[in-house]
Amino acid sequence: MKKSIFILGAFLALTLSSCKKEETKTTEAAATEKAAEKATDVVESSDVPKFSDPEITKFAEEYNTYVKDMIAASKAQDAKKIQELSAKAQEWATKSQTALAKMTAEDQKLWTDYYTKLAQDMTNAASGK
Repeated sequence: MKKSIFILGAFLALTLSSCKKEETKTTEAAATEKAAEKATDVVESSDVPKFSDPEITKFAEEYNTYVKDMIAASKAQDAKKIQELSAKAQEWATKSQTALAKMTAEDQKLWTDYYTKLAQDMTNAASGK
């Protein structure tokens, strides 16, 4: 009888702890999804400008996606994703230098204004605003 109660107790404890872990994962997934929605609102509010060279416009759109992903990871406090995206920062710096070399003076002004807006969005996301 004591063995049956012990086994039943162990089974219940295991079952309840398993359910709690699943609930935590679901909560974390919901938080990540909510952060991604907020990040979309922030980044989409800073419309990607149209540059004189379609290749530069494509670069800006890709950079916009990178920033959106970084903001979502920051808001979700997803350290693994932040680290993964941060590792790509040097690659983006190189791409940025290549794109800047191809830009006209007007394009450079557009890019500077746009980049400043995105940097502000990222700063706001990191500080929880």
